[in-house]
Amino acid sequence: MPNLHVLSAGAAQSLIESLQRQFEAGESITMRASFHPVGATMEKLLAGEPCDVVVLTAALLDELARGGDVQADSIAPLGRVHTAIAVRDGDAAPDVSTAA
Repeated sequence: MPNLHVLSAGAAQSLIESLQRQFEAGESITMRASFHPVGATMEKLLAGEPCDVVVLTAALLDELARGGDVQADSIAPLGRVHTAIAVRDGDAAPDVSTAA
């Protein structure tokens, strides 16, 4: 059974693990996935860690394509990661109108 090595940023972990279960349930492929922060994932790829598929931000994938480290025509969006902030209930909201 062939192996598929996946390096992925942590934000996509639940998606990759779901796909892993589907691949392996069909016994068509064994997926070896590792999850790291975005920067560490890119470093592992550039250091030569086994990798058939890498999941990173679009900006980093574009950078890797410009450097010839990934195939530009293989880049495809998987979804969006929305980031938000909140204040604990009962706490005063801080002034976030400026960077300071």
